Amino acid sequence: MKKDVDLKRIGELLKDVVRPLKELVEVLKHKVDGQEIFLHTTATNVRSIKEQQSVINEKLDEMKQTLDANTASVVTIEKRN
Repeated sequence: MKKDVDLKRIGELLKDVVRPLKELVEVLKHKVDGQEIFLHTTATNVRSIKEQQSVINEKLDEMKQTLDANTASVVTIEKRN
């Protein structure tokens, strides 16, 4: 009978210890999930920015080639005058 009382007391003590730990683990899990979402979003944004930068660089290269070709034509015309 004393063993039953002792086991019951131990069970209650364990519940008292385990419940706060479980709550802490849930809070930590929620915070980690929030950080994972933030990191995923940031990585996606960085990827998008790099892709946009690549497209802009290609367009700038095309413009430079066009400007170089036009500059040569303008210089030739000016030399004629």
